[in-house]
Amino acid sequence: MPSGIVSALVDYLRQEAESNFGNYSVSGGIEEFLQRWKKEAQQAKLSPIFIDQVADILSDYHNATPQERKQKITAVIDLIRSKSNQKEDSDFKEPRKPSPTPKPNTISIATFSGVNGSGLDAPLTVLHGVGTKNAERLEKLGLFTLNDILHHYPRRYEDYSKLVTIDQLKFDMETTVIGVVESVQTKEIPKRKIKITEAMINDNTGWLRLTWFNQPWLERQLHPQSTIAASGKIENYLGKPVINNPQWEKLDKEQISTNRIVPIYPLTAHMTQEWLRKVIHKVITYWAPKIHDYLPDFIRTNNELIPLSEALLQVHFPDSEELLEKARERLAFDEIFVLQMGLIAQKIQWRQVSKTPIQISADTTARLTQQLPFTLTDAQYRVIQEIQSDLEKPYPMNRLLQGDVGAGKTIIAATAAFGLAHLNFQTAIMAPTSILAEQHFQTLTGFLCSDRLGKLQLDKQEIALLTGDTSKSIREEILEGLRN
Repeated sequence: MPSGIVSALVDYLRQEAESNFGNYSVSGGIEEFLQRWKKEAQQAKLSPIFIDQVADILSDYHNATPQERKQKITAVIDLIRSKSNQKEDSDFKEPRKPSPTPKPNTISIATFSGVNGSGLDAPLTVLHGVGTKNAERLEKLGLFTLNDILHHYPRRYEDYSKLVTIDQLKFDMETTVIGVVESVQTKEIPKRKIKITEAMINDNTGWLRLTWFNQPWLERQLHPQSTIAASGKIENYLGKPVINNPQWEKLDKEQISTNRIVPIYPLTAHMTQEWLRKVIHKVITYWAPKIHDYLPDFIRTNNELIPLSEALLQVHFPDSEELLEKARERLAFDEIFVLQMGLIAQKIQWRQVSKTPIQISADTTARLTQQLPFTLTDAQYRVIQEIQSDLEKPYPMNRLLQGDVGAGKTIIAATAAFGLAHLNFQTAIMAPTSILAEQHFQTLTGFLCSDRLGKLQLDKQEIALLTGDTSKSIREEILEGLRN
């Protein structure tokens, strides 16, 4: 199985799901990604039928609604899963199943031959305790592989040594409370077709009401005299504190007595913190120590960074606030480092594209700037020279010009466009709105076509305005001029 090719597709679909199906996970959207992926899949000799199926499902993605995009991505994931479950005539092989079968209600890791590669690319169904239904729930969180689990970081933490007691609660505060369940009951309101499950908890300083709507099964899970942690917003109910639809989990004696910092993860329907934490703990404790740290020791030492494996362990299950902060620093460094490496790679890539060097006459630029009704700043002169220097290079210019409103960015762009026009090159100046485009058009036409420029002045026919309001006939005329 060319797992890397399929994993690349799964990773992209996961990113797309995390961005709410906005079609901007990569530059150019899913269409550009799909073109590259199809070529790589063909080179890797994936099944042509499978490649065509993926392409057909994701076709016209940019015109689809977010809900339709979600359905398309779900369909591709289902297709990949169905291929993974095939044992014959398939480009995908089923991951090795663990043996022997562990005890019920436990989660174990299948044994893989390699630390990197197919191991972390394996689907979550290789975990005992994660069947098809649970895997589908995890997919809603963007979790498809073991590697995804490693990087499914907690959204917050609970320090059981610093929780407030019930008598310290204030309305509208977001908090977590630990208490003993004293009573649980479910009431039904027939007229409104609502079932309300209420639990009363006590921590020896006061009582707190917990309320859930249309979740009657919770009455079977909340056992009297059990200790739970409930999180949510404290609201006012007849002058008494209440948390509506709180997140909760059962606590054992070890959790309460050790005062550990406990991770709280994003959840989806029919999933508990206790279950997800158990899944993640098994994956992290097995795989994190096996992760190769790509940073050399001297870089980690100079930047006071902990090893990657330790960072993954501590960000999920921190031993202290200090180690949690160290883990966050390391992972933040990695994120910025990878981003920077990506930018450098892009820079190297676009510098490999060749173009004709362009040399704008210094006299042309000087003649234009001398006719300005104001004097350019030293910074503006410097940037104009830098742009002209970029144009003289054998690869495309890629420059971001920054400045406050009114700082004089437009005149710098106009100067470059003016010099290029005298060398018979075309220039496009884009604006975010049609109003601003019209303003630029009027300003530049009046300035670059001024009689004060003498022989250097541009003909008004050489500057055109193209907006959404441009008539069809004028638009065709402009486009024809661009082609010629």
